[in-house]
Amino acid sequence: MPESFAEYSDEELVAMVRESDMAAFREIYSRYYSALCRYVWYRLAPADMVEDLVQELFVRLWNHRKKLKVRHSFRSYIYRTGHNLVVDYFRKKKPVYTVANPDTFSGGPAFHETAAAERIDLIRAMSGLSDKLKTAVILYYFEGLTYREIAETCGVTVKAVEKRLHSAVRHLRRGMRSGSRAGRSLAVKPAEQPERNADDHDGAAARQ
Repeated sequence: MPESFAEYSDEELVAMVRESDMAAFREIYSRYYSALCRYVWYRLAPADMVEDLVQELFVRLWNHRKKLKVRHSFRSYIYRTGHNLVVDYFRKKKPVYTVANPDTFSGGPAFHETAAAERIDLIRAMSGLSDKLKTAVILYYFEGLTYREIAETCGVTVKAVEKRLHSAVRHLRRGMRSGSRAGRSLAVKPAEQPERNADDHDGAAARQ
């Protein structure tokens, strides 16, 4: 038996949360709070709304813990919950898109070494994307979700995710500085890794 909650898998923690285990809930909160704040920040801003929406997400998660059902991965489940909250916010008020402080950025493997100036260049270029394309870029490149997890988060097919990323790359390259390293990474990543990571992730989950 694991010595601390940090050693439990998401699935094990979810099972304990269903039984009203507050310590397990705190561990889930600790794992996902910052990432969800970052996701919501990039989706809409301003910063004062970000924490309110993420706090609401966790309140709903706890209040409905008895009915908590996860199909594939908890990570895609909780991002989908965050996605739905952002969509609801969009319906009520047009978001104000701003450039986030580079020091708060914590991206996926394609961008973790990207220079701050290029990160800003990328974020500014994203302001010209539709919400669907922007969401795909944020989840894949910034948060490191697999194609399968993005599909579950957005309620679309894996193929649709791939198409959105390719379309986003074309738009972003036109909006970024020539020779940008971030732009080159964006251009290569979707074409080289279609569904393989998603399948690997599901296989790993099945072995847990």
